[in-house]
Amino acid sequence: QLQLKLERLGAEAEAAQASLKQQQSGYSAAEAERAREHQSENEAMQRRLVDLERTRFELRREIDEMHGQHEELQQHFSEQEQARSELRSECDRLTQLLRAERSTSSKLQAEADSLRDQLSVVENAEGSLKKAIAAERAETAQAQRDARRIEEQA
Repeated sequence: QLQLKLERLGAEAEAAQASLKQQQSGYSAAEAERAREHQSENEAMQRRLVDLERTRFELRREIDEMHGQHEELQQHFSEQEQARSELRSECDRLTQLLRAERSTSSKLQAEADSLRDQLSVVENAEGSLKKAIAAERAETAQAQRDARRIEEQA
């Protein structure tokens, strides 16, 4: 839009310059009177030409600024895309670590359950052995008492 306005102003400036050149060249004596009448019009056109040139310069400056801003935005967008890509990679890495941790945790839980079951079996066997030993001791003590009684009677 600014470019179109700039081109239109440039065309107006060229037309004004051409008109001034026509009016300033080859006046005859009869046209001198007419030239004086149009002198103020020429001066107004000259001022308009200066204004158009100034506007053209300002528009060109604005366009250059917009190009600079566009480049900055492109750079910022590129940096954000890079950061987004890095974050996505980090997220993928952390997801893999979490899966590995969950897998390891499940394996360790299964091992712990198995060890608890084994411990329970060992504790039950230990309890049975303690009962058997206690019964054996009680039998041995009873047998010793019986043997002493028999010796005393004999």
